Amino acid sequence: MLAWIWGVTLITTILTVGIDLNRNVTAFWVVVIGLVWGLGLWLRDVKSITLFGDIYNFFADLVLAYPRQLGLVVSILLTVPYILMYVWPRINDKWRFTHN
Repeated sequence: MLAWIWGVTLITTILTVGIDLNRNVTAFWVVVIGLVWGLGLWLRDVKSITLFGDIYNFFADLVLAYPRQLGLVVSILLTVPYILMYVWPRINDKWRFTHN
């Protein structure tokens, strides 16, 4: 279970850092994912097609091991960009002159 939590957190973090979505695109993807999820529920209940259930069972049957050394290395390497992302806007935006 710890490996799944770490993996999902890592993927979410990389996607968040790498992809900048505006409000409209985010709303679009939320609607698309909701429709696909609803379609999966409808197929399961009405048509007895368990495609998404089979995909879930495939991933649930995988036995993942959490490599502690890899987690530590990735966490240490990601600490530097996180500190830079936290500090840089505060330094850069603090001294910005605007018309307001």
